[in-house]
Amino acid sequence: MGRHYAGQAVKQLYVLVLGLDVLGNPFGLLRGMAEGVEDLFYEPYQVSNNQCNKCINYIEVIIKVLKVTTE
Repeated sequence: MGRHYAGQAVKQLYVLVLGLDVLGNPFGLLRGMAEGVEDLFYEPYQVSNNQCNKCINYIEVIIKVLKVTTE
């Protein structure tokens, strides 16, 4: 009789674990959320860093042009 309940518990565990796939992939959901949070902070940093580099390049060009015109 104990064997029967143990077997049923294992079967129900399989149903529970495989049934989670119907709701979606829980691991994928957590991974996607983690990537979203990372992108929330990383992408604006990349954009601002890239914009700063462009601004510095423009300033360097302006300084070079001013040096050439004043000489």
